[in-house]
Amino acid sequence: MTDSQREQDTKMIQLRFSLFRQIKESLGALVIHFADLESSVTGAINALMGVHGPIGKALESLMPNFFSRIELFHILAMMHTAHPELQTPLPDIISQLKKANDARNNFIHNSWITATINEDYS
Repeated sequence: MTDSQREQDTKMIQLRFSLFRQIKESLGALVIHFADLESSVTGAINALMGVHGPIGKALESLMPNFFSRIELFHILAMMHTAHPELQTPLPDIISQLKKANDARNNFIHNSWITATINEDYS
């Protein structure tokens, strides 16, 4: 590797770190708000199952995957909703939860440091 290539590589790494510094606050806010959403869904599951406290925490620890919690919430909500007008919005709610989960996973688990600067992050 030539000195010119090393210099170019160094500049690219510096640019990548600079880009990460610009988005880290937003990513942190996303993590905090998403944790609140996860907590709300978990609370709804616990309420639908009629559990709380240690039992609710035990159930949560058995389902660390949010996608699984979304599925469980959907099933429980359908079971506990006798009126069709209350069931009608459920598929859209579940769809929005899944989209939010996918988006969060893409943003949080992307390799921001190793991404090239020519990639489109939209």
